Amino acid sequence: MTSPEKNNLHHLKVILKSLSKHQALVLNENVESTSDYSVNTIAKLDSPIITNLQQQFSSNQQLLLKSIWTPNSVKIVNNSCVFAKNPTTKILPPAFDGLMFIFALSDNKFRQKHFEHLVQYYFDCLKDDLENKKIVSKFFSETQVRILLPIVKFELLAIETNNKQLATNIDYYLKYPLLNQEDIYVVIKNYLGTTDYDLNDYQLIELKETNGHLGEYYHLRIKITHNRQPKEIELFAKFLIIKAEILRKVLENGPGKREDFFYNTLYPLYIEHGLQDILDFAPKCYLSRISWLIVLDDLTKTDFISFKPNVLLDFNGLSCLVEKLAKFHSTTLILEEILTKKSGKTFRLDDLYDEYFDDVLLSYNSNNPTCALYDKNLERLYYVAEKFPEIISSLKLSSEDLNKALKDIYWNLFCQLKPENCKLRSIVNHGDTYISNFLFKYDNNDKNIIKEAILIDFQLLRYMPPGYELLFALISSSSKTTRDKYLQRLIEEYYNNISKYLKHFNIDPEEVFPEKLFMENIKKAYPAALTQSFNYGLFIHIDPDFREEIMHDQYKLKYYLEDHKSAIIDKFWNDDHYRSVLKGFIEDFVELIRKGC
Repeated sequence: MTSPEKNNLHHLKVILKSLSKHQALVLNENVESTSDYSVNTIAKLDSPIITNLQQQFSSNQQLLLKSIWTPNSVKIVNNSCVFAKNPTTKILPPAFDGLMFIFALSDNKFRQKHFEHLVQYYFDCLKDDLENKKIVSKFFSETQVRILLPIVKFELLAIETNNKQLATNIDYYLKYPLLNQEDIYVVIKNYLGTTDYDLNDYQLIELKETNGHLGEYYHLRIKITHNRQPKEIELFAKFLIIKAEILRKVLENGPGKREDFFYNTLYPLYIEHGLQDILDFAPKCYLSRISWLIVLDDLTKTDFISFKPNVLLDFNGLSCLVEKLAKFHSTTLILEEILTKKSGKTFRLDDLYDEYFDDVLLSYNSNNPTCALYDKNLERLYYVAEKFPEIISSLKLSSEDLNKALKDIYWNLFCQLKPENCKLRSIVNHGDTYISNFLFKYDNNDKNIIKEAILIDFQLLRYMPPGYELLFALISSSSKTTRDKYLQRLIEEYYNNISKYLKHFNIDPEEVFPEKLFMENIKKAYPAALTQSFNYGLFIHIDPDFREEIMHDQYKLKYYLEDHKSAIIDKFWNDDHYRSVLKGFIEDFVELIRKGC
């Protein structure tokens, strides 16, 4: 019987395996109901950071048991170990003990190389030993580690008061409590492809301007020494932190899970099956934590920029958008054809991953938190139409008949987009292709010409025919004049791009994605895409500064978004840009009514 050695990977794995077996035996019999653990007591800090940490700890108590960790509480016996009895009665999640053993028996350099592996090993062992294996999900594991890591560090520093490495680690947490230093290790490993470096410093710098709805955005700057040379890594970090209640409900329906699936499951599948040449439609990802954090390339360092959400693109900008959207959409068709050929039977991604494709936005039911908003926006459509009597008068309809015709078009958003109503194949859709979910790059020789676009924010993935997604991207980001002149040409460009990418992989477009069926899908999807473009346009084409203000104020957002039908419209009705965009939408609705759509 020997004491475990510090920085000994084998000893730590023996301890974690024995620990998980012990914990599972206890948890299979009985789970403690509550924990009165005080973060403030152990951290000895009166800080909003500690208060927030306590709240997170208290709201994430799915598994609890008595902690058995104490200093020198374990002995190695062959390939097993013996734990000393713990005189304390602390009730804590099981991962607390696992993390305590890892930190007590390692230093920063060792954890830099092995922490991620050890944590995964511990949770795999715990899952194997528990009767209820489903509880040890990826989300559960990541959330437990995120919350417990700073607590473990405070606990250990109270014992090892002269541990300067640990003190510095905690200092970083107190400066940047949205992520842990151990997350930085994963980011650097995925960026460099090695754990052989020295970490010198890291910073989170908040982006003051955010055009997205579901998150807070930061520059992540990491300074390291690699191969004896100083190096700075510049990345982008998005944290899924939502203040507004209605958007938080949307987030709870799975956007974080979907983006994690895209980067940790779907994207690696593309690479595994040889699609590397067409993956430049999205930034590279270096870390994803479900419903919490994603770290990506900072594309602003390569001259990509985001546009204000009220910007309208010209033909050239829309053409760049179409090219990347076609490239993204083609990956589903190519991957499915490759896997069908390899397996000898039809393969479709939704058969294997359907849990990631249930629709968050385009379903009208009690589970959709945005249904009330759709109802309100239908009333807004009636209201805006009435404000353009010179347009709607040509229909010679009563107000009642006009509203009925508008409602019939509006409900296409939910009634006509189901895959079973379309003969064209379904593919993985981005799910939210309005302008703020693209970045753009100008031509170096002509700053008025957009030469490239790239997709970001894969939080609302769905699996359906692509016509709606393409049309929504084009209609929501263009003026009526541009649509009238170029929409059909852009639709044809999209199909030609899809065909090009399929042919590159020796796939016949007419076999897997026939042009006739695609054009039928476009025609059928147009009313729904126009409707959603109107819904978005009501809010994305207001003054950007005011939009930013209400997006960070849940009371104002509720006032304008949920409570009052006309407040946002009336506030910006005298804005020429806003009024012109809404006028274009009403003209498009009137044209559909004339056609009997």
